[in-house]
Amino acid sequence: MTVVNFPGGKRADEKKRKGVPDEKDEHERHDVTLDELRKLATKWKRRRWEHTKKMALVLRQVLNGESFAVKGERDEVIFRLGVLLAEELPSAKPESISRHFATSLKVMDGEAEECPTVEDVTEKISRRQEELREQSKKNKQEPPADGKRQIIVLTPELHDVVERTIAQLAKHPDVFQREAQLVRLVRVAEVEAKRERMAPGTPQIRTIELPTLRVCLTQVARFFKLTKGKNGDEKWIQKVPPDNVVSGVNSHQQWPRVRPVVGIIETPSLRRDGTVIDTPGYDPLTGYIYAPSREYPAIPEEPRKEDARRAFEDLLEPWQDFACALPEGHLVPLAAVLTLIGRPAIRGACPAFLSNKTVAGTGGTLMMSAIGMIAQAREAAVMTWRSNDDDEIEKILGAYAMRGASLIAWDNIEGEFGGAPLNKYLTCADRVDARLLGKSKVPTLPWRGVMIGNGNNFVTSRDTSRRVLVCQMESELEHPEDRTGFALGEGDEFIEWCREHHPRLVVAAITLLRAYLLARDRDPSCAPQLGGWGSFGAWRDLIAGAIFWVSGLDVMETRPVRTGDEDEGTEALRVIIDQWRTFAPDGISASDAVAQLYDYSSIADTTWGTLRQAVGTIAPPERGQARPKAETLGKALARFRRRVMGTSRRSRLDYRKVKGTRIWFVEDVKK
Repeated sequence: MTVVNFPGGKRADEKKRKGVPDEKDEHERHDVTLDELRKLATKWKRRRWEHTKKMALVLRQVLNGESFAVKGERDEVIFRLGVLLAEELPSAKPESISRHFATSLKVMDGEAEECPTVEDVTEKISRRQEELREQSKKNKQEPPADGKRQIIVLTPELHDVVERTIAQLAKHPDVFQREAQLVRLVRVAEVEAKRERMAPGTPQIRTIELPTLRVCLTQVARFFKLTKGKNGDEKWIQKVPPDNVVSGVNSHQQWPRVRPVVGIIETPSLRRDGTVIDTPGYDPLTGYIYAPSREYPAIPEEPRKEDARRAFEDLLEPWQDFACALPEGHLVPLAAVLTLIGRPAIRGACPAFLSNKTVAGTGGTLMMSAIGMIAQAREAAVMTWRSNDDDEIEKILGAYAMRGASLIAWDNIEGEFGGAPLNKYLTCADRVDARLLGKSKVPTLPWRGVMIGNGNNFVTSRDTSRRVLVCQMESELEHPEDRTGFALGEGDEFIEWCREHHPRLVVAAITLLRAYLLARDRDPSCAPQLGGWGSFGAWRDLIAGAIFWVSGLDVMETRPVRTGDEDEGTEALRVIIDQWRTFAPDGISASDAVAQLYDYSSIADTTWGTLRQAVGTIAPPERGQARPKAETLGKALARFRRRVMGTSRRSRLDYRKVKGTRIWFVEDVKK
């Protein structure tokens, strides 16, 4: 490091105040580095160097060579001072700088011969200024690209930086959007799987947190900022995406060209047009991510009905050892497998698939595990059913919706299976307002989940009965767990058989569905004319239709409502409609109906006992009262108004107003 010494400093000032002669100042030395010379050069730019006393002392010392072992270094220091001035005044002319520099030397030391000429200083300053200009020009160019990631320049125009960053984020292979959130696919680790009671490796959709988003941004773009160095030269510095950019991207809620994701599938599947999803990755036509964990055999391109029949037999094989009470009972788990594999092809809601056992140990939980293994190559992770706890069920289903779960398995169903949250998720048309744990917001999320469940002698609620298919399981043994002689193995052995044959059974399911779709396209009349099923029309047309087309069996016969399991209100309404026509041919008000039905002194006491019992079912009397209030009966009748009952003779209950009073009557409905 080159240094020069000059008299001065605090001690020199103190001596001067004490009257010490100036001659002794020459012996006081203070080391000055080139950094300090740079600061002094800045002062020259601001206040003209000849007016700075310290500058004069420095220059005099340099000229006399007092600070250097070799006097030849004197010119080098002078030139360095000139170069520093060139850096401080890059736009000034070299002749002006050198002339001012040389003039300053002459002012301080007279017409010293040792003073450098203007030409000497000009040449070196010109060369240095040219180097600085070339370096500045090079630095101001675009930052060097690596050929893979786009360069984003950080400027005060934050909206422009955020928009350009979002455009690059759309190129990330693992970033998607889902209902105003950036998400990605992750596979559950073993530790988390044990905590959340799910199978390790299960693919899930997770929200991208800010630290992870920052990493994703660096994978698709390089961020640079133009900064000034100590010498005043500008150069590009690569930066980590700053907080305001990351937060701006995350909270933007609209990400053009970032792919929207609906759900995850782990096996080949079908689109609604019958084409096969068999390429791993994102499928833009359905919005599903195909994330396989196994390899699968080739799927027939043009399967015929003969292929479908063989596939149907293959799909029935796993359920041969289960004791189902009805022949159609084996179709329930088969339909569940077809639904899970063909879910992308079904628009709208899917029913729940349940197994109801008369005694524990009949194999309901094993059936659920087998459904998961056959359809997804892993056992279904079960969740205990919470009876009469709608809030808890709502939060559980909200968590499943948030992670994009494809299979929800309810275990140990006891008492009543139903409730408003469950019914909402079962009949929603691909989207649901989810209530999430610990959050006040209610986001609208895609819902493509399929529910299965099992329990012992449970009942389905009135509204849930029309949303489920039930495999009624009965055993001839007092202790079904003691049974032996299974064709496909017992317990874990059977599950291992399902794991081994999983690829073959998946191909069989796709073959069956694809053969049916192709046949229906060639001849629409081959589609079976099944009964209606409200919200599940699309499921009926594909899954129930394919099963009936290949086997002649109707899986919808396993609905509880079809087996006589009606709620008391429906049974009471059937009695009321049947007898009201005779009881009040011209109609009657609710208050008059109560007065006549509960007049025990009249003939109504014995004639209308059945009708009175039905009325008491839908409008029970208050405690301690012998008859219901007319207002209570009126509200109950209004709940069933215009509901059609009967098959051969279809009738319904309705009212007309006479002077502001509702007159209730029964009318026939034209077919």
